[in-house]
Amino acid sequence: LLLYLFGDMKFGAIERGLSSSSLVDIPGNDSLLSDCSLTFLNDPVHFTKTRSQELNNGELFKARIAGHRTIFTCSYNACISALENTNIHASPLYASLLSALVGDESLITHSDHSQKWNSMHRAATNALSLAADTLGNFMYNEFCEWAQNLVKMDEVWVYESVKEIVTEILLDVLIGKQHSEDRQETRSLLRDHFRAATSAPINVSTSVFGALIETQYSRGIQAKDRLSKKVFIAAIEKENRLIVESGHRCDGRCGAVLCNLSLSVDPKLSLDEIVSLLLVLCSSLIPKTLAALMSCAMRELCLDKDLLQNVRTEIHQVMKVEGIVDIDVVLQRVSVLDRICLETARMYPPLFACPRISMKSTTIGNYRVQQNMRCLAILPAANVDEKVYGHDAKTFNVSRWEDAGCMDVLSFGFGSRRCVGRTLSEKCIKLMMIALVNVSSEWTLLSETGNNEAKYLPVLAFKQPVKISLKQ
Repeated sequence: LLLYLFGDMKFGAIERGLSSSSLVDIPGNDSLLSDCSLTFLNDPVHFTKTRSQELNNGELFKARIAGHRTIFTCSYNACISALENTNIHASPLYASLLSALVGDESLITHSDHSQKWNSMHRAATNALSLAADTLGNFMYNEFCEWAQNLVKMDEVWVYESVKEIVTEILLDVLIGKQHSEDRQETRSLLRDHFRAATSAPINVSTSVFGALIETQYSRGIQAKDRLSKKVFIAAIEKENRLIVESGHRCDGRCGAVLCNLSLSVDPKLSLDEIVSLLLVLCSSLIPKTLAALMSCAMRELCLDKDLLQNVRTEIHQVMKVEGIVDIDVVLQRVSVLDRICLETARMYPPLFACPRISMKSTTIGNYRVQQNMRCLAILPAANVDEKVYGHDAKTFNVSRWEDAGCMDVLSFGFGSRRCVGRTLSEKCIKLMMIALVNVSSEWTLLSETGNNEAKYLPVLAFKQPVKISLKQ
């Protein structure tokens, strides 16, 4: 009882003395009376940084958060060890809430190694990869029109501007213009659906004296039902009719992802499984993460005029001098954009952590992990691990990727649940960069240059929003 109430910081010698294992205990205090929820939620970045430094210089530590014993993995190797551990499964902090919002709990709570989950994951990966391969020129044309409108503005709020255009293009890529009859209603439903994922799971919707009283969570559940039954089912049925009539794949304008999920043979998906995948892929979280990454990339380019000029020179050489118009060929030739995407994702991961839970007793490195412990792979900490990225890990330096070998970033996750849309996301960022560079000769940062303090709510955002001026 004393160990449970006060943790093993004081009584750890007793517990360790009873074990003959060569493994060591994770430093920290996760006792019932040591809950750090308020401190953590107030500033998760500061909490993680200071606590890891106090306990073991940045490897990993444990604490009690929201009543749960929680492991924080802060180094690159510790995060990888946790994320690829077959005994530590994906389990968001509000798994039951998310399952209800997605409609198929296998996408949220089932084992990473279940046949159903693997089939859905593989189908989503294939569909998104094909969208990235086939819709490059379509997306680029949309981004060019967007960029032309931005240069007419006195100032551009990057986050909001990017979120708006990505939301529109994402619906075109996933569902298709001809499948979405009421775009405004669809967007409204998607907003309610996303907000419910970060609200209290209280499903209340009632009428009192003629006035409707409902919670954000209940609006999210209703949005899920309307999206599933009205928007997605109708789109899938229409797509299936087109497939039967034409006898071959559509041209992508109807939405390559929807088309390929419907046509998927290995694995063959049911209608309900396709709807559940679309609920995940159409989430407002995706435009928010891309907006965060693009804000950070443009901020860094505004601060580094030489790097921005390097981008301009490579794009000009390929598109103007060599006359290459196929945007996919351009992307292959302008290699500096790859390095910018990697370094931006490394320095500014859009999400704070990958949440997991230990299904049985296991290990992370040489540390002992007990059953039913939450595990947070802390991405901002892992991505600046000096043992992996060098002594300048905390600075923005694209040249580190010129000869990176097998080095990668953890911002898109790792292991079986890594982000299925990474290829499409990186392509969108590079296409936006090319579109903006081609229409504007000068980028000026209007927000404070020295203020790069960030917060996660739940997606990364600067406390000082990024504003720029684009001149033709």
